[in-house]
Amino acid sequence: MRLSLASVASYGTVITANAAEGTLQLLIPPYLERSGYPVATIGVLYALSFATALVCRVPAGILYRGSRARVLVAGAASVTAGLALLYLQAPGPVAFGALQIVHGAAYAVSTTVTLAHFLATIGEEATRGRALAYFASALSAGFMLGNSLGGLVADHWGFGGGFSTAALLALLGAPLAGALPAASAPPQPAGSRPGSGRGLRYAFGDPGLLYAGLVAFLLNFLYHVPGTFFPLYALAVGLGLGEVGFIRGAFALTNTAVRGLSGLVLERVGLRPTIAVGLLCHAAALALLPSFQTFLPLLALLLFVACWRAVVLVANTIGLAEEVNPGRVSRGLASGVFNAAQDLAGLVAPAIGGAVAAALGLENLFRVLPIAAVMVYFLASRAIGHPQPAAAPAESAGS
Repeated sequence: MRLSLASVASYGTVITANAAEGTLQLLIPPYLERSGYPVATIGVLYALSFATALVCRVPAGILYRGSRARVLVAGAASVTAGLALLYLQAPGPVAFGALQIVHGAAYAVSTTVTLAHFLATIGEEATRGRALAYFASALSAGFMLGNSLGGLVADHWGFGGGFSTAALLALLGAPLAGALPAASAPPQPAGSRPGSGRGLRYAFGDPGLLYAGLVAFLLNFLYHVPGTFFPLYALAVGLGLGEVGFIRGAFALTNTAVRGLSGLVLERVGLRPTIAVGLLCHAAALALLPSFQTFLPLLALLLFVACWRAVVLVANTIGLAEEVNPGRVSRGLASGVFNAAQDLAGLVAPAIGGAVAAALGLENLFRVLPIAAVMVYFLASRAIGHPQPAAAPAESAGS
């Protein structure tokens, strides 16, 4: 795929939006703690943006049109930049919560529209897998950049410098949005306008979209289980915070690197077999995790998980482009449902994980939930079935 201003803008808007988000996710909990908020209030305020993003995903997808993409992405970037500067001025929990609600809505619009527009301008089918692998790498690279840069700046210049860094990263996305490639008008989804009730019924009846949403939910579920509870397990078996931090950093680096290479493999292997094997290996490694209590085996297991997470995520993103029939489902609505499934997993996994850990113990949490997730995958994917033959791509290429 040749490098052009349009392709730089397509990947750049993804990186800047997620870099700003990664910085804010890193800074908000410790900032609230330093400001004297109790832990329960911190949890509620932190979760508000995720809950709002979940609610806004489908409406953002319905709002998407190729002609609106530049304005929507630039507007969301500008709003996020302003919010990052306002967090330090919030006088209390109500005002901070209001900022978090707007933040969640802006993030939902930005990420839903960028994915929808990328699908709409992705280029020829021969390059689709590689382009989507790079897109997935850009997502991960953005969070890596935000977490590392935001943490370093906050350490040296305090929370003011950290939140200003988030604002600058977000604002960089506005001029990039102006260079996003143009998308031609899509065909009208079968039966109705894409935002109508009948259009939603067509969308949720599309086997390709149901399958992509299922995999997105389960993959993020399997991500948030160790993301939430592995630090607790590691500390309980004697690892230090430095070792936990190193494992998490190595996980993120491996995940980013493997995503870019996954497209080459997937061009030669079927998407659904790859996803099935990947989820199975992912779950098996997590189920083995309580069998080890030292640094190197735990590092090796989680790097193995990171590799398979990257492969499955890329495969599922390609499936969203190739298996969802654009004659039935608009690209915007497909992106909204896909992202909403990921958000839902992020809300559900910690709650279910906490209940299972309380009932069965932290070690059995890792044995029970991954196996249950794989069982859900095989049962649900069989019930969903395979997609109907897709119509021609909804929009033609630009990048």
